[in-house]
Amino acid sequence: MKKLIIAFALCVSMFNVSSASAAVTASEKLQLKAIEGALTVEKHLDENGVVLKVLGADGKEIFASENLGSEDKLFMLGDKAVGLASHDFDADGNPEILVSAFYGPKASGLYVFRYDAAAGKFAAVKFLNPVDAELSTENLVSDIRHESGDDMLVKEDGSLVALGLIYPSEADQSPIEGLYTWKYADGMFNLVDKKPVEAK
Repeated sequence: MKKLIIAFALCVSMFNVSSASAAVTASEKLQLKAIEGALTVEKHLDENGVVLKVLGADGKEIFASENLGSEDKLFMLGDKAVGLASHDFDADGNPEILVSAFYGPKASGLYVFRYDAAAGKFAAVKFLNPVDAELSTENLVSDIRHESGDDMLVKEDGSLVALGLIYPSEADQSPIEGLYTWKYADGMFNLVDKKPVEAK
C-alpha cells in the first residue's frame, strides 16, 4: 500500500512538472455579439507545440484548437509584430481571431478562427486555392521564414499578404520569392494576387 501511495504521488508530481512547462505566450480580450461577456483568448506553448484556447467570461474553456505548430511565430498587424490578434474581416460585430505558428520544415502558418453563431463554436477559416480546391488549406502559408514576422502581414484593409516561393512551370527553373495576397469574401479567404518580390 505504501508503495502505491508513493507511486501515485510521483505521478502527480510528474504531471505538475509537465503542466508547469506550458506557457501563455500571448493573451487578449475579445467581445463578440453572439456571446455575452468578454472572452479571454490565449496562445499556449508547451513541449507539444502551439495551441489556441478561448475562455468564457466565467473563466471556463470553451474552445481549444488542435496543435497549430511546433514553435511560436510572429506576424505583422499593420506595423506591429504580434503572435495573437483579432480583426473583424466581415464587419459582423464578431471579430475573427488570428494566431500564428511555425510548423516546419520551412513553413509558418497564420490561422484565422471565426465564431459560427449557428453552430455555437469556433472554426478555422479556409484559404481557397483557385487552381485546385483540394489543395485549399485552413491557414495562410509562408515558406520563407522571417523571425521579425514580416513574412505574414495583415493590412489595414483586411487583406493578408504572405511571403512565399513562386514555383515556375518549367522544371529546370528555380523558384523565386513572391507575395501572395488574400482577401476575405463569402466565408473564406480568396487568393487575389501573386507577384514576384521586386529586386532591391
